[in-house]
Amino acid sequence: MLDIYEIDKNNKELFITSIIDEEYQYLHNIFLEYQRKTGLLIDQYTDLKLSPIDSIILINLLKNGNHQVHTKYYLILNSIQNSNHSINFIGD
Repeated sequence: MLDIYEIDKNNKELFITSIIDEEYQYLHNIFLEYQRKTGLLIDQYTDLKLSPIDSIILINLLKNGNHQVHTKYYLILNSIQNSNHSINFIGD
């Protein structure tokens, strides 16, 4: 499982959702492509904080995805990014 938190300008974290294993399978290739483009690893075991600027590539990859899981997380992450907040991925 991979948890997603929104971090506001005051560094306050708000839990948003968890990516369950079944969803992660559909997101894995998006995360690999993101790593290839940025060098930043998103997986189930590590933590990663993305600034609003860092999240743009990931959001675009999700937007161009072809599965409903891609759409779900595109909407979630795009909403966070539109608030100009950071995204924190917390692995188990």
